[in-house]
Amino acid sequence: MIDPMIKLINEKNLNYSNRAILQVFQHYLIEHRAYFTDNELKLVGFILDQTSLDDFELVKIGAKKELKISAPILQKLFENKTVPLSTILEEIGSGLLSRHLIIRNILTEEFELVPILSYFKLENSDLYLKYESIIIQVLLDIRAKHPNGNWHHVIKLNSSNASSLYMVLGKYFGEVTFDLEMLKEEMRLIGNYGRYNNFKQKVLDQSIKEINIKTNIYVKWKEIIVERKVVQIKFNIRKNNQNLKDQAQKYNWVSLLGYRTLK
Repeated sequence: MIDPMIKLINEKNLNYSNRAILQVFQHYLIEHRAYFTDNELKLVGFILDQTSLDDFELVKIGAKKELKISAPILQKLFENKTVPLSTILEEIGSGLLSRHLIIRNILTEEFELVPILSYFKLENSDLYLKYESIIIQVLLDIRAKHPNGNWHHVIKLNSSNASSLYMVLGKYFGEVTFDLEMLKEEMRLIGNYGRYNNFKQKVLDQSIKEINIKTNIYVKWKEIIVERKVVQIKFNIRKNNQNLKDQAQKYNWVSLLGYRTLK
């Protein structure tokens, strides 16, 4: 079976800059969540939490990053009363070792397949990982785009439209107004949903409902109509305090890991 990432890149044409590849991978993580299990996403989240600007030194010399995850953290991350931890980790390793990122080599101009993880081994109850410097660049790129850790909320969204809308609205609090076409452009939906009613029902209604249930923001919105035509959408965005409380209890591994914001 062809790797979904390769299929995605092939469908979009391989004429990409390195930065565009990074953006595609970021959206692959977020929009194509179905290709990652919940446990794989937890490990990706941990790796993201352990990524800092200090790692850029490894990027400059083209070195791999080595990461050790101790047994207590593994038990906290993947707490499961019915499935042995070793079985869970074996499935995660098999999944992430087989997933690749397509990157253009800036020296040869050729595309290369780079595994997300190049080493995954459980030893004396501790987990040892290695990943290539280009993967560090990807992680830094994701962290830079989500400096407040809001990727924790993004990856829980099942709908690609909800993910895209959250990435647009998650930067604001209070009232913000978008021209309708500008909003579609921000969400990369230009050319789609030509009829407003389709956009409203299939994108706005469904996405905002999911965002309000699963993320750290709560969104209300209204249409601005000129000459019987919807031309703008006004959003009112506030913190979703109840959701934050629920998520803090469910995802308490975030505080356990000592999240550091990139500066």
